[in-house]
Amino acid sequence: MEELSDEKALVAWCSDHALPADYVTGQLGPLTTMRTHCRSIVECLARGVQLVPDDIQAIEEAVRHPSGRLVLAGGGTSHASLCFEPRDAEEDEVAFEIALSLTLFLVRGDRHRLKLCASPGCGYAFLDTTKNGSRRWCDMSACGNRQKVRSFRSRFKATHAERQRFSASTVRKR
Repeated sequence: MEELSDEKALVAWCSDHALPADYVTGQLGPLTTMRTHCRSIVECLARGVQLVPDDIQAIEEAVRHPSGRLVLAGGGTSHASLCFEPRDAEEDEVAFEIALSLTLFLVRGDRHRLKLCASPGCGYAFLDTTKNGSRRWCDMSACGNRQKVRSFRSRFKATHAERQRFSASTVRKR
């Protein structure tokens, strides 16, 4: 499902994800391309296959350009994070922050917990934080519930059809 259909949606998405939305005018194309590279990396990691060199090169290029510094935000709390503080407003800051986030994830060691939703047609990626690594859906209340309802209905139909065949054959024998 395409969530970044125009610049207005991009600004809203940036705001929702605590990314600077002030300088994204004209950046829909480049950010969509960046997302394509990120998505390819995520899919390769989730499937356990070799990463595509062009995707890695695009991420490296994005983290190479902006001028600024890394700062520790919330260092005295349990939710500390590493943030980029630009020297000047730059149009590639959003791409940089997205690429930096993915780069930090790649070196963190949780690659094996990255999964794609098992619900047909969803395609969302998520980090499986369960103890045994058995999570299958991006959201249990949406995708997981729909899939479980489908499975139940399928089993119910099969059981119900079998019962009807059995009762029909029993009635005919009498």
